[in-house]
Amino acid sequence: MEVVHPNFLIQLNSIKKDVLQMVNQLPVEVNIEVADKICAEIKSGNWPKNKTKPNDTIKAMIRNYKGLVS
Repeated sequence: MEVVHPNFLIQLNSIKKDVLQMVNQLPVEVNIEVADKICAEIKSGNWPKNKTKPNDTIKAMIRNYKGLVS
């Protein structure tokens, strides 16, 4: 996932390839919305810092989106 701010890139380097593919398969508007939510969480200091939690957090965001459109 590409996020503009360099500090975000450092925190997102542990995102797994399958999660990135899931995000890339979303409509562009949703992809942007997910990226914006991630940026907001990082800025607020609420973004998980361990290796697996960021991936789970992004998957939950995608599940929430899919639940809204179903």
